[in-house]
Amino acid sequence: MKKIIVGSFMLLSLAHAERYDMFLEYSFVNGCKGKGDSEKVKKCICMLSEIEKTTTQAEMIDFSLKAARGEKASDELNAKIMGSAMKCAKR
Repeated sequence: MKKIIVGSFMLLSLAHAERYDMFLEYSFVNGCKGKGDSEKVKKCICMLSEIEKTTTQAEMIDFSLKAARGEKASDELNAKIMGSAMKCAKR
């Protein structure tokens, strides 16, 4: 399982000029997949990849911190992140 995640992060680094910090990427995928199988991991990596295309790391951290406190992010930021993530839900 670790090989899938590490290999996928390596592919992400080739596909995107600007990536999030590796800890943030790992935390996102780990939280997203829960106890899921490799297909769930692939979907989470897809979601992260799409989110990185539209959302800065600072925006993602802001979104995550607000979610952890039970607060809602701005409608614009919420729409960007959820819209990006939904592209992978359809795949």
